[in-house]
Amino acid sequence: MGLLLAPGFSCVSRVRSCDDKLQVRDRSADRYTCGCGVWMTRAVYKRKPVKVQCRGHVSVRSGSFFEGSHLTLLQLMKIILRCQNLPCAVIQRETDIASKTITDWASLCREVVVKAVFKHSGMIGGEGVTVELDESMFGRRKYHRGYLRPGLWVFGGVERGSGCCFLVPVETRDAKNPARANSQVGPPWNKNNH
Repeated sequence: MGLLLAPGFSCVSRVRSCDDKLQVRDRSADRYTCGCGVWMTRAVYKRKPVKVQCRGHVSVRSGSFFEGSHLTLLQLMKIILRCQNLPCAVIQRETDIASKTITDWASLCREVVVKAVFKHSGMIGGEGVTVELDESMFGRRKYHRGYLRPGLWVFGGVERGSGCCFLVPVETRDAKNPARANSQVGPPWNKNNH
């Protein structure tokens, strides 16, 4: 549970903020509550301030990938762990969750992976390291069926052994674009050093 809650969460009231760490509530693993017991003014009743104890709470999902979902955390974990190797139809049969929900969550998981690859892609290669380069088009039609949509060419490379990689979207597929993407590959593999 600790991985889902961002570090440094604290409950905040209108008058005074509580800096104590939140603790797991007994009945719900989906909610953290503050156990500091600080007295604070929360409301005014008949022109007198009403003092109450701090009962701040925050959802474990706040600020995370799971915020806004109505599924339980257990259901979400079942979907996410199965998205790696199984088709959506199999996951739907195993979890009894609607196929549209599973498709949406599988798509979200893919988006997270793509963002992570783009964010952490950097220089790969080096002396004595093999780098595999390839280009692919995303969005084309299979068997010439369906709507004609513009595709996106992506040039990428994977370093053997470590699995480090980079992806670079390119507008057109010509000889100039791979040269720009080669700046992601270390000096021994750069096209100028061959």
